Amino acid sequence: MAGEAEENVKRTRRYDPARKEKILDKAFETVAEFGVAGVTHRRIAALAGVPLGSMTYHFKSMDELLFMVFSRFAQDGADFIKTRMEKAETPEDAIEIFASIMTDREWVNSQNMAVLYEFYSLATREPACRQILTDWSSSTRQCLERFFSPAAARAFDVCIEGVLLQNFLNPDGGLPQDEIIALLRRISLTDIPANAQASQQHP
Repeated sequence: MAGEAEENVKRTRRYDPARKEKILDKAFETVAEFGVAGVTHRRIAALAGVPLGSMTYHFKSMDELLFMVFSRFAQDGADFIKTRMEKAETPEDAIEIFASIMTDREWVNSQNMAVLYEFYSLATREPACRQILTDWSSSTRQCLERFFSPAAARAFDVCIEGVLLQNFLNPDGGLPQDEIIALLRRISLTDIPANAQASQQHP
């Protein structure tokens, strides 16, 4: 009877769903602090307060763990952008909201930016991570294409990546929101959709 109770306790611990999320949370923090090169099973297990064996139980390899960390991060980022952009009703709304995303400290903070650029670095070598980034960019462009042409949406997507990097690295804070808005307005005005070009050529 005692043996059966002990086995039930072990089974409960083994299938604890919160443990996997805790590992992912601490793996994210580890990437932010030490970079991908500094991520180890032992370090994450210690931070998460879980047995070392839990690491290999929940994740077959470190590659799988990092893939899950970056997948979740990208999905959270895509959802954040989508939720904000859904509030836009006009192109000017979209420009102002998109600019505000670039300076929003809820998402644009040192931890997230450190993980983002570790993610970019890993994606240069790992096709699976490149696909995560491609899907994230596609989601962002779809939000923008409600108001702008595909070419303008791509330019906006490139712009956010450049602004985030510059603002993250610049000790003075980088581009303020009003300058970002002005930049996005210029991008939107210089892009003329094909159907508009045709109408100008054939009045």
